[in-house]
Order: sequence, then structure tokens, then C-alpha cells
Amino acid sequence: MRIPLDNGIWTRLYGPYGQQDVSPHLRILAEGWNDEVAHDLFWEHLHHQGDVYPVTYAALPWLWPVGNLSTKARKDLLTFLSLVVHCAVCSEGVGALGDGPRGRYRGLSLIIEHHQLDWIEEQNRLRAEDMGVFAGLELWFDDNAPDIAKACLEEIDDNDDDLAAVFLVQGFVTLNGGEGLTEALNWWSDEETEQTIIERVPFKAEDIAAARQLLPLIKNRNPVLRNFLEKFLQHHLN
Repeated sequence: MRIPLDNGIWTRLYGPYGQQDVSPHLRILAEGWNDEVAHDLFWEHLHHQGDVYPVTYAALPWLWPVGNLSTKARKDLLTFLSLVVHCAVCSEGVGALGDGPRGRYRGLSLIIEHHQLDWIEEQNRLRAEDMGVFAGLELWFDDNAPDIAKACLEEIDDNDDDLAAVFLVQGFVTLNGGEGLTEALNWWSDEETEQTIIERVPFKAEDIAAARQLLPLIKNRNPVLRNFLEKFLQHHLN
């Protein structure tokens, strides 16, 4: 579901700093990849401190599927997309919508009142009729998030450092219910000890299930990450 870039809704979609029309960014990237434009789009307009926004979801169909990109550009994009999937489905978060009603995904409530935010000027706010577009974006995310998450796993290789590998797997893990495992992976990438991770992170059956799903998919891609997952499973299954 690609919203045409000349659709007026782009002037009403908001991100971390209020209403932000990102259609010029997307138009440039649709014509040819530009690292500087992509970096500005990702980290200044679509994501901020673990939160995602209506404009994030509107941009996703323009960024996916991944086209004919260089190795670096492809990895940069998929790393960002994995983060978006993680942020969209995780149960806790901060930002404009906080922990209030959020719909199926964070930042994409289908209730217009949730988007009538004081820090957005009234003339720039979303309209009731825009919620139909949001419903379409929700369905698009339903259909495409699993494929995005799997493509991110396929991008992992043994040249990735721990943090880069974690960024690429976190969308898949969180999408499959392993929020505790995602937190553990982040501690692991910060070089925390296994004992510290065990003490700080509460684990559920969903985390074990997510680890079991993940392990065969990355087994031959990153031996260091594979070893951590194997130890994680061994500890929690004993």
C-alpha cells in the first residue's frame, strides 16, 4: 500500500518532532539510493528513542521490498527495518503516544482522538478520514512484517559485530514474542556477563520459543551469536 507522494496526507503525518512531510525524501530514494538522505529520513523523521509514528508506517511500503542496493545500503536499510518491526510490536515504549491506547501497533492507533496532540498545530493535524489510510497501513504491516524480519536475518554474516547482529535479529525475535530475549541480546551486545543477564532479565516461555525459532535461521551466519543462543537455551531448558 504505497500512498502516492502527492497525496495531501503527507503534510499531516507526524513524527518525533511534529508534522513532517517526508515525501521529498522518499521521492529521492525511489529514484536512486542516497546514504545521506536515507540517514536523515531514518533517524530524524521516522524513529526517535525507541518510538515509531504514523509517518513511519506510511514510509515503510516505499522502503520495502529492498531493491537493487549496494551491500552497505542494503544492510543499513534492513537494520533500520528490523528496529522498526521491534518498536512496532514491543509492549512498552516512550514518545508521543507513550503507553496509552495504540492500536495493534505502537504509533498507529486507528482512533483519531489519539492523534490530536497539543504539540501539533491544529491546521496540521490528522483528520478522521485519514484513519482509513491507517487501517490500510496496519494491514500492510500485518502482511509484510514477517517477511521483513526474515530478510533481516538473511543479512547477518560473521563480519557483523555483536551490536550489528542484534539489531538485525531483534525485529524477528520481538515479532515472535521474545521481548525478554531481545533485552537479553542487547545486554549481551553490551558485553554483560551471562550471570548478569540472567539476574536482570525475566524470561518467559515465549522467549524460549523465539530462541528456538531463531537458532536454525542464523546458525551458519554468525557463530558468536549462535553460541550465545545455544547457551541461552541450554540454561533455560535445564
